[in-house]
Amino acid sequence: MSQKSLDQSARTLITMFKGFGITLSPLQSFENLFREYHRFKVVGAVRMHELRSYVDDVAYALGRDDVKIIAPVLGKQAIEINVNKTLWKQERSEWPTLLNSPEYKQSGKLASPIGVTAMGTLQLIDLEQTPHVLVLSSFAYDRTMLMNTILCALIAKCAPSEVRLLLLDPMGVNFSAYRDVPHLLVEPLHDVKQSVMGIRWAFREMERRLQILKEAEVDSVEAYNEKCVREKQKAKKLARIVMVLPEIGESAALESIDLSVFLMPMLQLGQMVGMHLICGTANFEPRILRPSFVSSFQAIASFGDIPLELEQSVYGFSLADVGYCGDIYVKTTATQAAVGVRQSYLWAADIAKIVESVKASYPEEQVYQKKELKQATDFITDLYAEEETDELYEAARRVVLRAGKASTSHIQRVLRIGYARAAKLMDMLERKGVIGPADGSNPREVLE
Repeated sequence: MSQKSLDQSARTLITMFKGFGITLSPLQSFENLFREYHRFKVVGAVRMHELRSYVDDVAYALGRDDVKIIAPVLGKQAIEINVNKTLWKQERSEWPTLLNSPEYKQSGKLASPIGVTAMGTLQLIDLEQTPHVLVLSSFAYDRTMLMNTILCALIAKCAPSEVRLLLLDPMGVNFSAYRDVPHLLVEPLHDVKQSVMGIRWAFREMERRLQILKEAEVDSVEAYNEKCVREKQKAKKLARIVMVLPEIGESAALESIDLSVFLMPMLQLGQMVGMHLICGTANFEPRILRPSFVSSFQAIASFGDIPLELEQSVYGFSLADVGYCGDIYVKTTATQAAVGVRQSYLWAADIAKIVESVKASYPEEQVYQKKELKQATDFITDLYAEEETDELYEAARRVVLRAGKASTSHIQRVLRIGYARAAKLMDMLERKGVIGPADGSNPREVLE
């Protein structure tokens, strides 16, 4: 906004207050990215609480929806009226047009454009700089739209040998469009139990990769891949794995397990081994969004519909207090502050077009993908088989039979083992018919 426009707003305020019998003398008008500020000196005797009551009148006079009147300004003989700026006069852009922007073309391979800021600059989420992303919104459509923009950018810019996708969709409706994409590690998992097993598979894959890095005497997947190129062993290079889970709360609730047991180590070590998490949730309960869990994500995106307490926890302040504007509020470790972003449209037809283009670009990868799908399925099957032979299975069985009830925490406490192993033992007991299915937070029924 120009100084001329600021001066015009100040004159409008002076005229408005004059109509109420209050004379103001202008002192200063200035602005920042989101708000404009006008300071005046009051001529004559006027009660300050009366000035603060003119909020609605100022909103009407300026045509704004967020007005604050500070009377008096601390330590000064002045009052301040600050209002929300009129932003986003430009039309919302279509997402494919962002791919032609200079900022995106100059970005890294793991960068994804998600929209435009109030200053007109392109907002990127770069998994190289922010390896893990948390998306908070009460609406599944919002979360899926943002995740789709990241996925489409990844498959359009990276070869299947560079990035593999693990899409976990318990709802079964979000990622069907990517079913035949050659970047898939395994077909989208549309079942809650499969999704939980997919998370466990990723946990085991992380451990396997850590062992590979240890044996190669390197400290990152980038260093390992560079070593493979130097030693002319390109076939051993490790692709990045991007795991996407649109709703962590649903999987945790239906399976009665604490997913953070598996996800927290991946959040801490994922960047080292080339594994990235993109998680979303509409469940804002503390048991799901623990402070230590939320703070482990380098990028957090919300849609302005999260509880005030969570805003304070994530951003350090309320978004309403500072007048942020936009569809998405993005905070990254690079910015350390929330940035208002107007999201760009990505329609189903756009996704289909990108998917078809990618499939046509890598026709030879289709056979490779199906082969790897078989390998990934065998790995999960082997994981079940490995659980069946747990040496503590009989001990866990005796514990629940003796107690007459079954809970993960009880097995964990009696056998003095970790939560993850106790949860696996509970799964084994259920599959063998010893205990019944999960019933919320209640102990499971013993059937045997």
